[in-house]
Amino acid sequence: MAVDEMVTAECERQKMERSDYRFSRRDVRAYTGWGDTQLKIHLHRLEGVGVNLLIHRGGRGQSIVYELIFTRPKDGGKPVLGGLIDIEKLEKK
Repeated sequence: MAVDEMVTAECERQKMERSDYRFSRRDVRAYTGWGDTQLKIHLHRLEGVGVNLLIHRGGRGQSIVYELIFTRPKDGGKPVLGGLIDIEKLEKK
């Protein structure tokens, strides 16, 4: 997925956590070269899933930025929600 690749690349470049990275439609257009209609369709699909994309309103309601809230493991496994505790790492009490 293009947005996932963009977020991964930018987080690595900026040395930041995915949960701290926000992006705009302009950022996605610049990365993918997509037109506005194609971009709106793609982001709308991600928004519709309800767990992939979190919308943040910018200052004074003038801008919208997005946060991708799942991660795709490097081994190609299924995407997982970021920020969750790995149940296998929990200690038994």
